[in-house]
Amino acid sequence: MKIKIPSIIKKQIIALTGFLLSGFVAAHLLGNIMIFFGPDAYNSYAKKLMSLGPILYLMEAGLIVIFLIHMGFTISLVIENRKARPIAYKKTPSTKKRSIATRIMPYTGTLIFAFVVLHLLDFKYNNHYGVVAGKLQEGLYARVYESFTDPLHSFLYIIAICAVSFHLAHAIQSMFQTFGLSSTKSHPYLVRISITIGVLIALIFGSLPIFIMVKEKIAQKPRVSFYDTSKEVMHNET
Repeated sequence: MKIKIPSIIKKQIIALTGFLLSGFVAAHLLGNIMIFFGPDAYNSYAKKLMSLGPILYLMEAGLIVIFLIHMGFTISLVIENRKARPIAYKKTPSTKKRSIATRIMPYTGTLIFAFVVLHLLDFKYNNHYGVVAGKLQEGLYARVYESFTDPLHSFLYIIAICAVSFHLAHAIQSMFQTFGLSSTKSHPYLVRISITIGVLIALIFGSLPIFIMVKEKIAQKPRVSFYDTSKEVMHNET
């Protein structure tokens, strides 16, 4: 016997799992900020995570389950909605404007899924070696550093982060609406807060590859010492 789950329950499950995933994004952001403090700080953070052992694996397994539930119910709801409306109905401009964020959520979600898979392959399941300022170094910082010195890699990362931020901002609004926690009066404030959170996440995450590329550019510049400058001045005077 097939159990049919009501659409409202599916929406609530999607909202709840989305909220939990948002918490992970926030925690991940706090960890990634350590990149700004150099290799020792970031590698120390990575080692502390790995030292959790079975607890870390349990957390990762839980995260995967939450992610799969979120994706599964989202796909199910999209299919259900399309079956319910096989023929597109005419929309007023106001309805179209309101629903554009909702309608592109499956696409940003698909982009995020591809990004997560590639992100894990690139950083978690790859060797933790990389070239930093022309020297081969060991550690997760070196792996991240080398990856972000590639402009194409950094560009794609920033695009994916923008998708994550947009998805997250709309997810916050959807969660409050789905559980009836949003009113006509509070909704405008909720929209502003969610957009602010999304923009902040995009700016902080997006600044990571830019920071690395600028740092690498500075490291590549030839350094002129005071001694070399003095020799050049003396040579010109003679």
